[in-house]
Amino acid sequence: SFRGPMSREPINDIVTCSVGVAVSGRDASEYKQLFGNARQALARAKAEGKGRVRLYSGIGQILR
Repeated sequence: SFRGPMSREPINDIVTCSVGVAVSGRDASEYKQLFGNARQALARAKAEGKGRVRLYSGIGQILR
């Protein structure tokens, strides 16, 4: 995950991102399936809150 303060006088912002990961060759052999798996992992990361990373496992589950 990524979280850090950004300062632009007079405003201070916090930037976060959520990430979903799928591994080529292990989780899918074709790009459409690979991106679909990564999208599922990203959806889980977002559902669990800001600043999360979730890894798609090859058996249809999202790992922490």
